[in-house]
Amino acid sequence: MNTRPIVITLIATLTVLFTTRNSGAQDSIATGALAGHSEHRDTYRIGLVVAPSQSRCDGTMALRYQNQTTNSLVSLRLHLDPNMSHKQSLEIISVEDDQGTSLAWDYQPLKFGNLRSDKGAVDVRLRKALAPFGETTVSKRFRSSGNNIVPDMVMLQDDPYQSLDGWYPKAMTARDGGWSLDDDRPADYDATVQQI
Repeated sequence: MNTRPIVITLIATLTVLFTTRNSGAQDSIATGALAGHSEHRDTYRIGLVVAPSQSRCDGTMALRYQNQTTNSLVSLRLHLDPNMSHKQSLEIISVEDDQGTSLAWDYQPLKFGNLRSDKGAVDVRLRKALAPFGETTVSKRFRSSGNNIVPDMVMLQDDPYQSLDGWYPKAMTARDGGWSLDDDRPADYDATVQQI
């Protein structure tokens, strides 16, 4: 059986090594996290099915999110980096709470430097307000497509483009009456990748 290593790097957030085998092979990825942080971490459980020949990646994600503010939140916002480029896209298919109940959501405009997209973020309305420092879990199904889905899955960081950390919806932090785009939320990742 021919195997070859594939290295995926998520900006100091997660570095993983796994091997592809035949079409349909599935490999687990080690958990990683930002170093030097002792505060609460969000947790991402991600499953990706990558089809490089179709320039497509289908994903599922369960995000455990902590409200890191002193105000209650009625919604969560996540940024969708690929939508800031006309060569890529990240489409939300569905969003559910931890009980499997569908949650209302809609795309929100986002501006980053000179770039802007009407689908740069997604706003997820919670069934009940999330108290300060409270936690909730939301699950999403999504599809990413474009020129960043390549067979070797090696992406250098040029945030927010051409990097693996742009393949999934990323949590934003409520700050100063809005939502911060800064990637400053410590997080742990448990991911599985299947290449077809």
